[in-house]
Amino acid sequence: MKKHDNTLPKPNKAGLWGDRHPARAPEAEPQPFRQRIDGTGTLSNVCIYAILSDRGLASRFDAMLRYNVMHLKEADMLEIAFHSRISVEAVEEGALLAPKFGKDGLLPCVTTDAETGEVLMLGWMNADALRLTIKTGEAHYFSRSRQAIWHKGATSGLVQKVVEARIDDDQDAIWLRVTVAGSGASCHVGYRSCFYRAVPVGHEAGQPLCFTESAKTFDPQTVYGDAPNPTQL
Repeated sequence: MKKHDNTLPKPNKAGLWGDRHPARAPEAEPQPFRQRIDGTGTLSNVCIYAILSDRGLASRFDAMLRYNVMHLKEADMLEIAFHSRISVEAVEEGALLAPKFGKDGLLPCVTTDAETGEVLMLGWMNADALRLTIKTGEAHYFSRSRQAIWHKGATSGLVQKVVEARIDDDQDAIWLRVTVAGSGASCHVGYRSCFYRAVPVGHEAGQPLCFTESAKTFDPQTVYGDAPNPTQL
């Protein structure tokens, strides 16, 4: 029986496979893998995974997929279909995803800790951010201050892995239950939750805000450096 060769070729200048593998002529792959390519002329993730599994290298697929997510093209995101809102009954009782985005093209997303239920943040998603979240299993939002899609944790390493995604009754809001990498923080100020202050109510109304977290989990200056602060006055 032929022993698997676990050395990958260096196929192009993109460096997808890394520079540690010596260049050599690629082995002939089964014909189905050559034919199953997407509109950009590259093998789909499913095909690549199959090839890596055949070579005993499937464990490297996760790291490669993370690289690919940063280079997703519009065609990739369009694979996630949103359905038309044809009736109230279909929206409220049906099994088809038909999100309603606001006039600004956004819908709100409440994100909570999957284990404790603690509210971590309120974010916003446009259609492509929602597609990327569903496709990758990692939270993506739309930054209103930067007017760009934002992969949570891409800079800080505090990636939010989606355990469950729910949509509300009229499909105009999303709820993500997530686990957070690293320190577990989700707030750009450095706290675990963006809701780190309580507003006094009732007989305590009008009193100063009360901090519910005693310390930050990371130093924002160290993590973000001179990047613009998303908080706007």
